[in-house]
Amino acid sequence: MDTPEIIASLRFAFWQQLFTRRFEGAVWARGLMIALPNAPRCALSVVRTNIHADLDRIRHLRNRIAHHEPILERDIGADLAAIGRLIHARCPHTLGWLQRHERATTVLAASPLAGRP
Repeated sequence: MDTPEIIASLRFAFWQQLFTRRFEGAVWARGLMIALPNAPRCALSVVRTNIHADLDRIRHLRNRIAHHEPILERDIGADLAAIGRLIHARCPHTLGWLQRHERATTVLAASPLAGRP
């Protein structure tokens, strides 16, 4: 197996677990700004905790979709925001591409559920 195959075979939870407190000093103290050069510039523990929370939100969304479970009760706008924050932390140009091509925002705005509490 080559490196791309190994990376592709890792579960989403693996990546999320890398952002637990356990790896803060060993991995993220020196590696955060290399891996995510556009991450917010504040205390490492705050950035790591927020990234972990965003990954958790995205993992739950992905799992609901993968298991064909309903997602209508979710705050999809918050899910999209979490996805956007993580993509921006890595590459703002990629976030711009996503924003130009994604259709979820338009679909959500047109939904009969839009604006409901």
